[in-house]
Amino acid sequence: MKRHFEDPFRFCVNYAYEILASKKEGFPLTYFYELLGRMTDRPWDVIDRLQFLGLSEISEDLILQRKGEHDISSGSIPRLNGRYYYYPECSSTMDVAAGLASVGALDFTVVVAESQGGGRGRNGRQWVSSPGGIYCSIILRPDIAPGLSFRVNFMVCAVLASLLRGVYGVDAFCKWPNDILAGGGKLAGIISDSVIEGATVKYVIIGLGINVNNALPEVDQPVSSVRSILGKEVARKKFFDNFLLRLHEAYSELSSRDWISETRAYSATIGRKVTIERPGGVLSGEAIGVDEFGLLLVRTGGGDIISVASGDCIHSYCDISI
Repeated sequence: MKRHFEDPFRFCVNYAYEILASKKEGFPLTYFYELLGRMTDRPWDVIDRLQFLGLSEISEDLILQRKGEHDISSGSIPRLNGRYYYYPECSSTMDVAAGLASVGALDFTVVVAESQGGGRGRNGRQWVSSPGGIYCSIILRPDIAPGLSFRVNFMVCAVLASLLRGVYGVDAFCKWPNDILAGGGKLAGIISDSVIEGATVKYVIIGLGINVNNALPEVDQPVSSVRSILGKEVARKKFFDNFLLRLHEAYSELSSRDWISETRAYSATIGRKVTIERPGGVLSGEAIGVDEFGLLLVRTGGGDIISVASGDCIHSYCDISI
């Protein structure tokens, strides 16, 4: 009896399963992926389903050959409630996001680019945006008091560190106030801009630069990437989609979860000798903690404990676990 499937996706899964199950050992899976790409616009979902059904010959290395593995021109935002703006190149995703936010862009709007002509790091520094990384800005409109907007930064750090550790096996650490360290160097940087009107946070824009598969830039500090640590490329689209979905879930708990404690658990700074460069001068001592407001607590040589709100935190990278 001939089978009929009203659901095209279900039909594609069954047809693909029959093809693979009937082929002898050595069947060229690269050809299968090309065929799958012509059958459906959801090849990733089909392959994930086939793996679930027990076709173990679809190995991770071969999955990375499928078309679109690194294509971040579309994301998982339709499953959320925001908007997704992709640019092959732009001046800065932070600048684009600021323009969108000022004219009413929705909460959790994402701006991502393959490269940036003027990518921004902290304190106006340039962020080198080489091909293969992820460079994005996310517009958030949190319902929190202005004095609690610092939680956003800590939330993003915790989510990214958790993803790197839990999914990719990368021993990632949070460096106060907003860097991710792994493999002996800086793997990601996070910045934020807030607009506050009276007693209301109008919006917060979070900017991220994540070294994923890109060549390591030549800068004045040790750097790393997911690829340099694992020794192989990872599917960039899957990485970014996973991060956005985890961040969206975390965002719904921005006020209810203790994000400071979560980043403390991953801290690369607490217990270290640090030098903090601030507009008012330089402070040196031992970082002994982060308080409930996100301030770094530094004990000086004289025994005083100073609360630091912002500044460049400098400490050696050589003893970060890899």
